[in-house]
Amino acid sequence: MRLDIIISNQNRLEIIAMKMSESIEDMKKDIKNICATTKNIETISLEIAENTKISAWSSTVLATQVADYQSEAIRQTNKI
Repeated sequence: MRLDIIISNQNRLEIIAMKMSESIEDMKKDIKNICATTKNIETISLEIAENTKISAWSSTVLATQVADYQSEAIRQTNKI
């Protein structure tokens, strides 16, 4: 009788260990996905920063090309 209980408990432990192993593998996959997403966000953020620099530079160039930039901006805004 005691041997049956020991065997039953060992079987339960084996099942639990297998489920834990599966859970760990799932967590590893999730962590890899999170890392890939984070890397993608980093790449996009760098692209946004670069585009912001370009936009700022373009605005500066435009401001130096138009004699009265404020009145030109108002005129262009009224067209919209």
